[in-house]
Amino acid sequence: VIKFQTGALRSLLGKEVDWIFPDAPTPWAPLAGSTYPNEQERSDFEIRLAQGNPFVQWYRTDVHGANGDDDTWAGVAECSEFLHDCLTREAPIDVVASFSQGSSMVSCLIEQLRKKQLEPPWRLNVFFCGGNIDDAAYQFTEPCLVPTVYISGGASDPFDSFIGAKVAKMYPNLLQLSHTDGHDFPKTSPNDLYATIVAEIRRQCGLTAAAAAVSQAVRPSRQNPPIAAPRQRAGDDDDEEFPAGMWTVDYIGNARGPCQSCRRCEYYTWNPNRLRPDQGDDGGTTITEWFLNDYTALSCHGCGCMFSDHKSLGPVNKPAGFYPGLSEEDANALLGAAQPS
Repeated sequence: VIKFQTGALRSLLGKEVDWIFPDAPTPWAPLAGSTYPNEQERSDFEIRLAQGNPFVQWYRTDVHGANGDDDTWAGVAECSEFLHDCLTREAPIDVVASFSQGSSMVSCLIEQLRKKQLEPPWRLNVFFCGGNIDDAAYQFTEPCLVPTVYISGGASDPFDSFIGAKVAKMYPNLLQLSHTDGHDFPKTSPNDLYATIVAEIRRQCGLTAAAAAVSQAVRPSRQNPPIAAPRQRAGDDDDEEFPAGMWTVDYIGNARGPCQSCRRCEYYTWNPNRLRPDQGDDGGTTITEWFLNDYTALSCHGCGCMFSDHKSLGPVNKPAGFYPGLSEEDANALLGAAQPS
């Protein structure tokens, strides 16, 4: 079903993007009389799309909160582990795009990773009609800095204002868009909306030239304005300050400081132009080509620990491998190494 629902977005992104569709591990069944979309009978169209495969879900809502009370969600820990294993197995992942409960599951995973002192190993969230956490047991203990696009269903979605308010508090680096088709993917004149999403995806993935072309051709319509502008990255403006201290930009665009694993390394050091010289890399191999065979190519060249073991100091709009004091010429050289193959 989700493959069909993302068809328009996948078409605009084209063949240079690979999509992975993990199936949720929790069995699903309708709940008679429920007014909640995820518990109602699937439509005949959805049943035809499923082609006889069983419907599944992420967590299960055992208790729906009322009058301001929290929900009680079951299976979150197991689903977080399942999703993390999938993302690790398929790494590197640049963008996580999800709908409704799936978006909330991604938020739960982010908090579970935080409890383990791990950072989300992707660049951007794209949440359609979801991302909120309604069970206090899994709620964020602090806002998440991962850049996030939140697409709401507007006034036709009965959950719109509730979800939107929660997501805005959870993700300060937020671009919020809306359509008028309710708790669903956009269907009514969706091209401008999807083109705006694609422009942000390409920008966050470092495809700056293509992103600029799309951005000049497409502007958010009056019906789909961003209500919270993305937080400005260091380097977007000459007056913008970099994070303090020494750090290096990792593959997903975050400045990485001291290692929280070995606690001996003062800051992450890594040069994408020389990923594995000991294994024959002469500087002509792209980061993505190395990842296909050796995910440890992300490891710090100083201490050997993974990039995610180093403290994240937030996103920086500079190429992977950039560090304070690097010359403009050397920084430009990094752009060729950082482009996906």
